[in-house]
Amino acid sequence: MSRLILYLILLIVVYWAVKRAFFPPKRTIPQAPDTSEEMVQDPVCKSYISKNHSYTVSLQGKKLFFCGEECYKKYVASHALPKD
Repeated sequence: MSRLILYLILLIVVYWAVKRAFFPPKRTIPQAPDTSEEMVQDPVCKSYISKNHSYTVSLQGKKLFFCGEECYKKYVASHALPKD
């Protein structure tokens, strides 16, 4: 009786090993969440930033997006209107 149990255990182990060797478990690759944000270009330094994280300013009815306040100040300084 003990030989039968031993053969049964051995058969199960061999079956498991063959199954794992020829049919490995399928692994799923986790998908990155859809984070498609609109990218905008800074008019001063030409870098691309997400619209949500940009420094947004409306000048003369036109919406401009900057990477930070420093680029905004450079833009205003370079586009200053001459005083009459």
